[in-house]
Amino acid sequence: MNQAQNARIGQSTALDTVQTAKDTEASAAALMDANLYIGVPPEIRSLLSAPAASYGAACDIGTLCAAFLVKHMRADPALIGSNRIGAVAKRMSDLGCDGGYSVGFFSALEHLMTVGANHVDMDAVAIQKLGDSLKIKRMRAADEGAFKAKRSAARGRLAKAASTGVAA
Repeated sequence: MNQAQNARIGQSTALDTVQTAKDTEASAAALMDANLYIGVPPEIRSLLSAPAASYGAACDIGTLCAAFLVKHMRADPALIGSNRIGAVAKRMSDLGCDGGYSVGFFSALEHLMTVGANHVDMDAVAIQKLGDSLKIKRMRAADEGAFKAKRSAARGRLAKAASTGVAA
């Protein structure tokens, strides 16, 4: 093989490697986009399928997205705390339009949040959330303690078995 052939083979291999990296990157981005959309209503996915024609249109679309998301989360409370707002905001930022989507979306959410807060004892909600968080931390600590105890007992049996030459 001459030098020209070696150079072409090396160049071809490098181009294949770059293309493979691009394909992997594109599929990872597509997978991330799909994962972000889990739990996002189809109305929002439809509204955010293409960029808006103008800033004003993007604001209006953002407002509609907020209304659809709140309606969807009210119907399926299991989604609360799953960062669906973040998923929608991420998609909006990917579409651009100088932040119009976000302006409409977060303005509507602020309004809906304030209206909702007028019907809820916010101190009670905060105390309940803190209590739930502490319960979860206590349960995790208890699970961790039980795991460490089992691991320590297993290590003790293994050490005893190794010193006596008997299988544990």
